[in-house]
Amino acid sequence: MMTEMTQPGRSVADPRELLFRNLHRRKIPGLDGIRGIAALTVVAFHAISTRAPGGFAVLMFFILSGLLITWLLLTERHKTGGVDLRAFYLRRALRLLPPLFVLLVWEGVVRFPPSTGGRILAAALYYANYYGTIYGPEWALSHTWSLAIEEHFYLIWPAIFRRSTDRDRLLKGLMAAAVLSALYRLDFGYAFSAEYVGLATESNAAGILAGCALAIWVWQSHEKVPRFLFHPWLAVVSLLIVVALAQTERQIMLLWGFVAAIPCLAVILLQAVAYEWRFLENPVARFLGRISYSIYLWHIVAVTAARYLRLTGWLPYGAAILGAVGIATLSHFAIERPALRLAARWRQPRGDGLSAAAGQVEAGRTGLGEERKTRARARGKAARTRR
Repeated sequence: MMTEMTQPGRSVADPRELLFRNLHRRKIPGLDGIRGIAALTVVAFHAISTRAPGGFAVLMFFILSGLLITWLLLTERHKTGGVDLRAFYLRRALRLLPPLFVLLVWEGVVRFPPSTGGRILAAALYYANYYGTIYGPEWALSHTWSLAIEEHFYLIWPAIFRRSTDRDRLLKGLMAAAVLSALYRLDFGYAFSAEYVGLATESNAAGILAGCALAIWVWQSHEKVPRFLFHPWLAVVSLLIVVALAQTERQIMLLWGFVAAIPCLAVILLQAVAYEWRFLENPVARFLGRISYSIYLWHIVAVTAARYLRLTGWLPYGAAILGAVGIATLSHFAIERPALRLAARWRQPRGDGLSAAAGQVEAGRTGLGEERKTRARARGKAARTRR
């Protein structure tokens, strides 16, 4: 087992402590790299083979979103005493809507034949997943189902979090809701339609809820996270399980595969952040992570264009990758970055390295621990005196 991680200026024996500290950093290590790999996996799923774990890459996005958004909400509450919903929604809107609307203009005006008005409206108003369950998928906008689920989470979860100040109760509620969502997926999927539960928000919520629960668990008691979850070989085994699940029959993959992949992907995510895997921290992986949203938005356009070239072998995937990254890069610099500069006005300030919040939390916990030790020593002394 990896027992010590040494980096310039610090030595941390416990990976759980390293996880907690890294989550408080301005740039959380590993996340950009994971986003980039997940986005390219989705491209592979549509460009090369449905045996690629593209669906599980989307599930990783769900878990990551739950963890990151909840961590940001916890940090904001710790620093300010509350959550500014207006600022949160403005930041999300400026981050997500501009590139999406440009894509929808492309699909409705530039592309021939254009997408139908109903599908464009469904994508714009974030109910494309339920629209797809009724009218069936359309290739050009088939991927917007997951954007709808993410948006439902952004709309609902911060409001719930703001009203609940009891983290223990909130954690238990999240865990119960995640289990119920997974059981609903299995039951409804086998009884009625696996395709429906593959798209609906309520049957895909388990992954996001698991990420939310993970954030609260690590925030308030990271030292209680089982240490075996950080064994390096467990991440390798988890990845192999996810790849194997992607090779199963579609119904099994959509139902049992989804449920089984959640803990595997959570282990990979935890270790990537705690151990700061180098291959996720190189400049290419980090850049791909920064443009991963645009890669996901535009990859269907790139895959379609690559098919028109009538390439064989791995060339369609290469062309689709280059096309998706090229369009995403253009979108990032021409659309996303200007919008992000505007969104920065409502972004919560976070310091370099360990944030002030991290220091305050750790100081509070240290003080609490010392207080408990003092009380224990006093009780022991009193007991010896009585004897």
